[in-house]
Amino acid sequence: MGDEMKVRRFEGQVGIVTGGGSGIGQATAERLAREGGRAVLIGRDAEKLEAVRERIEAEGGEALAFPADVASASAIREAVAATLERWGRIDVLVNNAGLSPRPPKTVLEIEEDDFRRVVDTNLWGVFNCIQAVAPTMLEAGYGRIVNVGSVAYRGEPRLSIYSATKAALSGLTGALSMELAPHGITLNVVAPGSTPTPLFESHSDYEDRVARMLPTIPVGRMGDVADQAAAILFFAAPEAGFLTSELLHVSGGRYRSNNPMGVR
Repeated sequence: MGDEMKVRRFEGQVGIVTGGGSGIGQATAERLAREGGRAVLIGRDAEKLEAVRERIEAEGGEALAFPADVASASAIREAVAATLERWGRIDVLVNNAGLSPRPPKTVLEIEEDDFRRVVDTNLWGVFNCIQAVAPTMLEAGYGRIVNVGSVAYRGEPRLSIYSATKAALSGLTGALSMELAPHGITLNVVAPGSTPTPLFESHSDYEDRVARMLPTIPVGRMGDVADQAAAILFFAAPEAGFLTSELLHVSGGRYRSNNPMGVR
């Protein structure tokens, strides 16, 4: 934490973090605030958001909390409008909110409601938030958008819808990065893996998954939400302006774009 306090990459900037009430979103928002940024927390659990907001402010940072579903265009527009009214700018958007059917389901078990709920949050919710912040970023000629994917984009059994939405983020990010890069706005994807999060820990076979996974991680340990926050804020920082349409695996070497070790 001491090193983070010395680095003020986001001094005076405003960053929206969806799914900011726990896990990777919480870690990202808290580090953003420690590095001088003002954190705007969006999520569906008002109590969790308030707890994170209070924690940030107790450390001397600034934060706003907006209970909202990222799939609701009107709710996100209201959160963006309130942010602009308070601070007059939005420099960073971290699309972290995501969900998957619980328990995981096979192709024969998935129902229409499961499909629509996951797609609405993981794909439409990302686009919805980008569309809401785009006007102010275009006007400013600056923006950093980071979409939080997952190594599951490669395909995981019984996580077909989740995997599909995370794969779709690559296409969405690539297309929008070409549209927005000429205006000083970058879009990149961080693909977490090997990291216990509330979503990962909700698997009924969580302990077995960890036991199977550990021997395949070259760095020899499970990840931490702080590892993911560091990668997200690497893309979100002002100096990352020449990086766009990139996908970064953050999995301790278990998943790589070009993986000569063959680990999976």
